[in-house]
Amino acid sequence: MSEKKRPLNAELVPLPADLPTVPEAFRRTDYEGWLEETIKRFQLKRYQRTQAERLAVLKQINQIQTECLALARNEADWRHFQQEDRLRQKRLDLQEMEIDQRMEDLLYEREGKLRERTKTAVPAPPLKPRDPVEEIAAQLEQAIRTEAGMKEVFDKAKQKHPHLKSWLDEWEARLSWDLRERKWF
Repeated sequence: MSEKKRPLNAELVPLPADLPTVPEAFRRTDYEGWLEETIKRFQLKRYQRTQAERLAVLKQINQIQTECLALARNEADWRHFQQEDRLRQKRLDLQEMEIDQRMEDLLYEREGKLRERTKTAVPAPPLKPRDPVEEIAAQLEQAIRTEAGMKEVFDKAKQKHPHLKSWLDEWEARLSWDLRERKWF
């Protein structure tokens, strides 16, 4: 294993001439005289100014990207808040429906107790709701299982009580939405 040692060449390896961002003044390292040195200094100053402008543009781009990211984050937050608001509204609607159901149950129990106390021979006809809203709610309770049945109840209610049309339209839209969502779960 005898390797011959080769002598080291101490010559300078020339740099490739096609370096893209390095000015001519950086490629020439020898002293060429006063005029050439002045040209080199001028080129270096121009290069430094170009680099400073490039840096300023990059800072502006970075700032714009930061603002865009902040706007995108804000938009995502708003969508999230809207979803939370919609869920909160649905929970409130459900609670309202539960409260209405409890009130109806209490009324039904009270009516049953009154019937037991009176014990009349003639059965009392079922109490008609005094309010059109209660009447519509009672009809909806029976038809709520299907969207078609619910729509039929709302259509009848709109014909019978035209002064409640906007309120009925709003509730029909809410209940239809809720029925569609329940089908997914």
